[in-house]
Amino acid sequence: MDSKQSLPCHLPTVANQSASEQLTITLGTLYPAEAQVLHFQPKDMTDKTAVPEKPAVMAERNGEVKFQVVYNDGGEESMGILESLKSIFQFQYPEMSKDYIERHVNDPKYRSIAIVRKPQETIGGITFRQIGTWNVAEVAFCAVSSKEQIKGYGAALMDHLKDYVKATSLMTHLLTYADNYHIGFSVKQGFKLATLDESVWRECRKGYRNVTPMQCSIDRGIAGRQHKL
Repeated sequence: MDSKQSLPCHLPTVANQSASEQLTITLGTLYPAEAQVLHFQPKDMTDKTAVPEKPAVMAERNGEVKFQVVYNDGGEESMGILESLKSIFQFQYPEMSKDYIERHVNDPKYRSIAIVRKPQETIGGITFRQIGTWNVAEVAFCAVSSKEQIKGYGAALMDHLKDYVKATSLMTHLLTYADNYHIGFSVKQGFKLATLDESVWRECRKGYRNVTPMQCSIDRGIAGRQHKL
């Protein structure tokens, strides 16, 4: 069996991507220099409902924040952002050791999408990697600084991750471990209890006890952001 084409639970076949999507970039390999840092453009969030927009949506539309992909490439800007992310993760994940967080964020196999407020303040981020040779990405950390919570930034990070994964890989699922505090947020972002084969989600690393494996299917037919955050 070609592990890159199918999983033990018979995942759906990924449709052919358009030429603009075929970037030949995978999460487990180094990127060409021109693709090391990507900036996402705000999407049209027009909605006929009267649901108020979250501050995160307005901040991105107004150009106050950007969602920037970074990894350990040794560059000054990238390393500065990763240092800020590690501090945020250490504060928001007190059960995890500093060494555990640093080891994963600094691992070149991991990618992070950081929220950077102008001029250069990192206020949150999400860190992820491809699990082995499966078409599955592990979400290792997702956190926003305390003063920026309840503004929709967590949901924005997850939606940007889904869009990024669809544009740069053939990933079909996201996997993560969630404790009781994070399960509610995960469910809102489309996660459910993991049903993928145990051989897949057991490769998903967990930094502390009493957590639940959860998964989210990546629908390649629609944009990550389907609704107001």
